[in-house]
Amino acid sequence: MAENKEHVFISGASSSGKSTLARYFRGRGKNAHDIGELGIGRFVDLEGRVIPRPTGERWQRADDFKWIWDRERLMEVLSENKGHELYLFGGIKDLYLKDNKTGLFLLDSGKSIFEFLHLFDRSYYLDIPEEVIKQRVKQRAGEGVDHDYGNSEAQLASILNNLKPKAEGARNAGFILIDGSLSREKLFDTICNKAEVRRKLKV
Repeated sequence: MAENKEHVFISGASSSGKSTLARYFRGRGKNAHDIGELGIGRFVDLEGRVIPRPTGERWQRADDFKWIWDRERLMEVLSENKGHELYLFGGIKDLYLKDNKTGLFLLDSGKSIFEFLHLFDRSYYLDIPEEVIKQRVKQRAGEGVDHDYGNSEAQLASILNNLKPKAEGARNAGFILIDGSLSREKLFDTICNKAEVRRKLKV
């Protein structure tokens, strides 16, 4: 029986549970990673210099840095996992390329991850109700998540205001919208069983 070799991308708004779900998938034996764990996601300042994860007041302001996708690193990871299953978790952000002369990360002609969905066999977007987002923001600290974005009123308002537009944008780009308020077990079964069905059809 053939092994699953699909590359699957799972995205969602901030506080939708991407990092937590990635750890759950990995605990269930899947090759699953948040983009930050693989060096695909990077913090950069407004000029494109890589910086450590902001903390304290700077993190709360969130006005002098960006969280970006490193396009070159993304392509490396996909190549390294060619012929192997991969579940990649991350937000929808712009892709940047590193300038070899300056070492700065520059916007890749306005491209976002939307333009690279063809590199994945399937892409899911965790669609989350406002009430669930609010609950998860409060619970984050106890779940071992390495950041607390959304704790300030301004950050939470930004997340909530963008929930519907981002979900609609994901749907239009070709994502499969999935109820992100489901339990981790049900999300795992839903996403992985689809891969299992597709695999069996090819056997």
